[in-house]
Order: sequence, then structure tokens, then C-alpha cells
Amino acid sequence: MEASNEGSGNRHAGFSPPFHFLRSEGPGQDEIPVSAQIVGIVDVYDALTTTRPYRPAFSQAAALANIDHCRGHWSEAVCRAFRTALALAGASHQ
Repeated sequence: MEASNEGSGNRHAGFSPPFHFLRSEGPGQDEIPVSAQIVGIVDVYDALTTTRPYRPAFSQAAALANIDHCRGHWSEAVCRAFRTALALAGASHQ
């Protein structure tokens, strides 16, 4: 399922936005584009580390523990790259 973003004004070229809600477990897991997996893991991290009306924000450690618990939702490469990027972003803010 390839998305065309020509003329749509969509800044996220290369995949259809609903893809990032899919999980890379079970049948068809190879069909989820890496770009959608990246958006998905970032979306989960952002949701966990942002204060919500019904709960306080998770700490970075708690959010990462939650992501590790759900690791099967994304490829190993995406999980590793996300942790690396997060560590590099943290190091650049020190």
C-alpha cells in the first residue's frame, strides 16, 4: 500500500499516516514501512513522556521500560536506532 503525497501538503512523505498505528508482530509484519515504525515508536515515547489530563508524564526511564516491554511492535533495528538517537539527543543537551 504505497501512498502518494503529491499535492497533499503532507510533510511526511513515503507512507500513509495510518501505518504508524500498526504493529510489526504477526502476519504481514514486513509490510509496515520502516518510516512508519519510526513515527510509531516516537509517537509512543511522546505520549508516555507528556503530561495528560488523567496522569502525569512518565520519566524517560519508565517510558523506555514500557517501550522495551512492547518491543515486538517494532523491528529490532528501529528499537536500537531510537535508543541511540535518544542517547545522542540527551548528550547534546548536556
